[in-house]
Amino acid sequence: VKYMVFDIPNHKGSYLERQDTLKKCIDDLEIKHGINNQIIYSQNEEIKEKNDLEEYYKKYIENGAEGVIIREPNSLYECKRSKLMLKMKITNDNEAHVLEYQLGTEGKYKGLLGSLKCKLENGKVFNIGTGFSDIMRKEYNMKDSIHYIPLGSKINFAFMELTKEGIPRHPVYRGIRTDVW
Repeated sequence: VKYMVFDIPNHKGSYLERQDTLKKCIDDLEIKHGINNQIIYSQNEEIKEKNDLEEYYKKYIENGAEGVIIREPNSLYECKRSKLMLKMKITNDNEAHVLEYQLGTEGKYKGLLGSLKCKLENGKVFNIGTGFSDIMRKEYNMKDSIHYIPLGSKINFAFMELTKEGIPRHPVYRGIRTDVW
């Protein structure tokens, strides 16, 4: 188990000052207590240009990250969502055909729509299990419902990126494409 440390919430200084203190604390733990590779300082990188941010983001996404956090270096810590700390996650969208309904097997969605088994134009098969409201999960196969998702229909979904196997990562249902079949 490794504990990745990102910040010191109760420190009164700027983000950069908090990071300096954090590095010193972790170094002290390693020196005084012999803690090695268990508590790890989360590395940060200063980004000055938009192109650098895009390269930084791409590097981390290719290695399995969902996104990156962008911070104002001189900001104080805030115990809430902040305009001074933003999550960068680029989403894509695509279409797929619905092959099957898969029911939820436990918890809140047991017996309701758990996911849609879908197929891309390139033949890749994957599941979409999020993006549905509770009413959609109940009425997905009711032909007279506005939430009906016919088998074979073309749907639109958002996703983070493609895996190395060409499967959409973190797909989210957006709706049926009624303009095309």
